[in-house]
Parts: sequence; structure tokens; C-alpha cells
Amino acid sequence: MISKEDYVTPSQGRILRYKGILDFDNFYKESKKWFKDHNYIFNEKRYDERFYSLGNELKIDFVAKRKIDDSTSFNIDVKILIYDLVKEGKGYKLDLAMHIKAHIDLDYDNKWQSNRLKHFLFFVYINSIIRSKIKNVFEDKLFYEVNEYSDFLKEYFA
Repeated sequence: MISKEDYVTPSQGRILRYKGILDFDNFYKESKKWFKDHNYIFNEKRYDERFYSLGNELKIDFVAKRKIDDSTSFNIDVKILIYDLVKEGKGYKLDLAMHIKAHIDLDYDNKWQSNRLKHFLFFVYINSIIRSKIKNVFEDKLFYEVNEYSDFLKEYFA
């Protein structure tokens, strides 16, 4: 059964880890550019930094959205957790973990959620009429883009 939000990643998301020296400012700028180049709207939800004597802690959450058609959008949610952040040369020594989740929002403006009849018709529509398009086109495309973004990050970490 397909619901309004159809996830293409595992519940914990795709997890990437990196420990070492990184030009984090440039990394973040290039990450935003990747989403812009792929027609996503980038929205930073959280930026928290805590200062400690042995190294700072940084938490960043952002969402990238792209409208596909009148009711469908692709959504990529990224959570970045950085520990032991210390300036070193031109970069930062850090311990980084990224969680990347992706889902298709099949009714991003909630047109089909206003009453029970519309909600039922929406359920029938997505689970029978356009089910194969969701499974064979939308899910594959978003999954491919998440893999492409992950590969971009891995190359940057290398």
C-alpha cells in the first residue's frame, strides 16, 4: 500500500560517516549547489552550534524539495551531525555523520486531505490508477537521485 508520503530510503535513512580534515564551508556550499543544479529548492531548517573546549558540536538539518507535477514532489531530508570540530589549517578536523532520507509527497498541497471522500478517492487513485507510475518511475528516479547525491558526497570525502 502506498501512502501520501512514499519513502524510498530506509527508516533511519542512508548514513554516511567521515572522520578527518574537511573544508566544511566549501563542502556545504557545494552540497547546496548540487541541489540547485538538480532543480531542488533548498531550505535550511536548523543550524545549532555548541562550543566545547575539546571541539565544537554542530547540527544542521535541511530539506530539498522539487515539484514533479501538480500534486507530487520529491523531498530529500538531510541531518548533519558534527562532533569534535576544530579549525585546522584551511579546513576543519571533524567527526561527521549524515542521515539522508527521501520520500515522494503525493499530495504536497493537501488537496485530497480535506474530507473523507477525497481522502478515500486519493487512496484509490494512488494505489490502483497510478501505482505503477509511482513504483516504476517516481520511486526509481528519486532513489537514483539519492544515490547520485550520496556518490557526490563520497567523492568529496575521498
